Amino acid sequence: MDLAPSRALRFNCIMRYISLGIILLTLALIPGLSLDSSGIATPNATVGRNLQKAVTLTLNEPAPDEGVQVTVKSGDPARLRISKEPDQAGAESLVIRIRQGYRQSQEFWLQAVGGDGAVTYTANAPGFGTGTGTVTLSPAAIVIRGPLGAPKFITTPGSAPQKVSAISVRLDALLEFAEEQAIAGGSPVRIDVISSNPSVGTVANSQLEMRGGTNIAATQFRPVGEGETTLSIHVPPGFSTPAQLAGITATVKKPGLAISDQLVIGQNLQLGGVLSLGEAPPAEGLTVTIVSEDPTKFLLSTSATEVGSKSVQVKLAHDEVSGRYYVQALGGSGTFTYTASAPGFRSRTAEVSLAPSGIVITPAEQGPPDEAHVLRKEAPESISKFTADLSRPEPSHLIAWTVQLDPVTHRSADITVQPLRAGVTITVPLRNSNPAVGTIVPQVTIPGGSDHAAAEFKPVTPGETEISVTAPKDFTQSANSTTVLAVVRK
Repeated sequence: MDLAPSRALRFNCIMRYISLGIILLTLALIPGLSLDSSGIATPNATVGRNLQKAVTLTLNEPAPDEGVQVTVKSGDPARLRISKEPDQAGAESLVIRIRQGYRQSQEFWLQAVGGDGAVTYTANAPGFGTGTGTVTLSPAAIVIRGPLGAPKFITTPGSAPQKVSAISVRLDALLEFAEEQAIAGGSPVRIDVISSNPSVGTVANSQLEMRGGTNIAATQFRPVGEGETTLSIHVPPGFSTPAQLAGITATVKKPGLAISDQLVIGQNLQLGGVLSLGEAPPAEGLTVTIVSEDPTKFLLSTSATEVGSKSVQVKLAHDEVSGRYYVQALGGSGTFTYTASAPGFRSRTAEVSLAPSGIVITPAEQGPPDEAHVLRKEAPESISKFTADLSRPEPSHLIAWTVQLDPVTHRSADITVQPLRAGVTITVPLRNSNPAVGTIVPQVTIPGGSDHAAAEFKPVTPGETEISVTAPKDFTQSANSTTVLAVVRK
């Protein structure tokens, strides 16, 4: 007698039970699923009052060829309803079909009518029995959020409107935020967004409707004037006042402007400053007034070649957010301030420190002295030098630079080169220790607005000579780079 077919049948049955056991164990381990001997997994859920949550059912094995019709029914339709679509009102029960070969149903929505306690619902299908799930009901609220979700935001009177959002959320027992959930289908919620101080800002559309199946409605905050206002939502019926996010603070300030700060300028020299706006000017443009605290110590100008005055006006077109100006030092010590102001903008004050100035000289091909002369404690003491060949007719050039000096060490470097202030011209004496080796002009002139002048050195005979500069009136002798060694070769 052949027993192979019966062994095969028993083996298939055993494997089927093993597979079923694995499926049941897997489903049992999924959080929120309620699984009993019926073979239908029904998820548990927590839903806020007047809100809804999407869930699905899971069979313990694929639906047969004809599919499965599952009847889902609320245990208390006065507190919990069920809907097939997110934007439709729920009912006491509905039928969901699970297609052939599928184990999971389409989504349906659990809609909470009450706001406390728990309600069960059942899912019944021929051949699979009845499964039961539990829905915990909780309070809900409409919270408000500002731009980027922040509880506070800052804007300006002339800025574009800012987006403000109303969002439906489920709360926990302490009325604190738990999660976002959509409004229950068929039950639109009408809300009022309120500004506590309309003179600071208003709400573009203060009456909003949140339709079923959605969880957000947006409006815009329109700034009016300086100050603070709180934006909040009038609590609609059936919703609670949340412990957080019940309101947001909108602060309306004039836009700011910036000017160059902590400038250090050598006496009779000047530096360019930058004016920047925190917001574009109005359509007609903007005039910014900049004023010196002490015009006997420093002046202001809108041009590098224009003699400064106590105050200047920088005019900006509607599409310009920055401009240039110049600070011209008259004194050589002390720290002072200057202020910029403009209609509709917050004023800004910055510092100017005055320092002594000097003259340095270097070969043209080397440029000003390296910044190590002022940045290092042990600054280099070497003398710059250059070589000139009698066999080459081209002359060499030396450059005299105007520099701001360190107030303590009187050193200077490339980073302290500053132009002579407008309206001032200086003559810089040049000393030649050995004119027989080479010739150079006895002096150079530096005009206002420039930071250097060139001198031509002509070699005569082989040898060495030192070319040095002497500080003119109102300038201080630099502690470095005042001498250049010229070496003349055949």
